[in-house]
Amino acid sequence: MQKKTLQNCGWIWGIGLLTLALIACGAEEEESKAPPRLAKKLPGPPPEKEKTISLPLIGHRWGVMSIAYSPDGKQGLSGSKDRTVKLWDLKKGEIIANWPGHEGTVTSVAFGPYGRLALSGSADKTVRLWNVKTGKLIETFQGHEYGVTAVAISPDGSLGLSGSVDQTAKLWDLGSLELVSTWKGHRFPVYAVAFSPDSEKALTGGLDIKYWDVGRGQLIKTWSVENKGEEESPFGTPEPPAEEDLLMGIWSLAFDAEGKRALAGGFDRAITLWEVKTGRPLARWTGHYLPVSSAVFTPDGKYVLSSSLDKTLRLWDVKLGMDIASWQGHSMGVVSAALRPDGKQALSGSTDTTLRLWPLEEAKEPPPSEETTPKE
Repeated sequence: MQKKTLQNCGWIWGIGLLTLALIACGAEEEESKAPPRLAKKLPGPPPEKEKTISLPLIGHRWGVMSIAYSPDGKQGLSGSKDRTVKLWDLKKGEIIANWPGHEGTVTSVAFGPYGRLALSGSADKTVRLWNVKTGKLIETFQGHEYGVTAVAISPDGSLGLSGSVDQTAKLWDLGSLELVSTWKGHRFPVYAVAFSPDSEKALTGGLDIKYWDVGRGQLIKTWSVENKGEEESPFGTPEPPAEEDLLMGIWSLAFDAEGKRALAGGFDRAITLWEVKTGRPLARWTGHYLPVSSAVFTPDGKYVLSSSLDKTLRLWDVKLGMDIASWQGHSMGVVSAALRPDGKQALSGSTDTTLRLWPLEEAKEPPPSEETTPKE
C-alpha cells in the first residue's frame, strides 16, 4: 500500500493549491489560480490589525517555495520552482547571487548559524551544501529515493538534516560531508524537520511527529497527531482515501529558544503548541482557512508567526491564545515565512513568485483596555 501511494504521487498536483504536496512530487507545471471549492463556512475575517506591505522582491520566474534569514538578518535566501537558489540583500531588495544546479524544484533552504554555509533541498532527490560568500557548491548529498521536502542545519553548524517523500529523514555531517544516519519510522512523506537549540534533539513531521536523539540516531517518542481536518476536505473529497491521507500531515515544525516547547502547522489549518518533554499538546489555534505552511516563535517566545496558503501571515499571542494581527499582500498562497533573528521583521515567500518583508513591532502593541481608553 505504501509503495502504491508513492507511485501515484502524480495524482496530487491536480488538487491545485496543495503546493507542498505538489512540489514533493516534483511537478513543474504552473499552479492553477482558481480558488478551491470550500466545503464548509470559513472562519470569520482577519483581526482588525490587518496590514499590507510595500513593493515585493522580484527575481524568481516561478513560485518561491522556501525562504530563510541569515543570522545577522541582513540577507535572505530563497528556493523556487525555477530550480534556483537566490541570495538577497534585504535592505536594498536586490539579488546578490543566483545559485543554479538543482534539476528540480528547490523545496527548502536553510542558513548555517554563522552565515557561512547554506543547505538546499530539491525535488531532484538531492541536498546541496553551499559556500554563502563565494556561492560555490561544496557538496551534493545523495541518498534519498524520492524528492527532498525539508532541510535544516543544526544550531552548532555541524550537521544537516533532510526530510523526503521516501518517508525518511537523513542526518549529514557537514564537516566530513558524509551520511551519519537514516531515520525511519514515518508511514508517509516527511514534510518538516527541526533541530533543538542545543543540537542534541530533532523533530520530524509526517502524519505524526517524531522526537529524536540526534547523537544516537534513535527515536525517543512519537507524538500522536489528530490531523484529519474537517469531515470533508476544503478542496473536495479526493479518491482514493489513501492518497487523501498523503495530502495531510505536518508541514512545519519549530522549537522555541529554550527547546521546551514546539510548534506544528499543517494541512488541518491549525497551529499546535506542544510540550517537548512529554509530547503533550498544550494549545491549538485556528484562524487560517487553508493549510498552514509555516509557524515559528519570536525570540522571546511570547508570539508566534504563521503563514498559510490562504495568502496571509498571522501573529499569535501565546498567552492569550489568539491572533492579534494579520498581513495580506501576496496574490497567491504563502508557502514559507521566517522571522529576522531580532524578531522585528518577517520574510515570506509565495507561489506568486515574490518575497515580501513585514514589520512586526507595531502589531505586538497591546490593544487599549477599557481602563486606559479615555471616555468621552
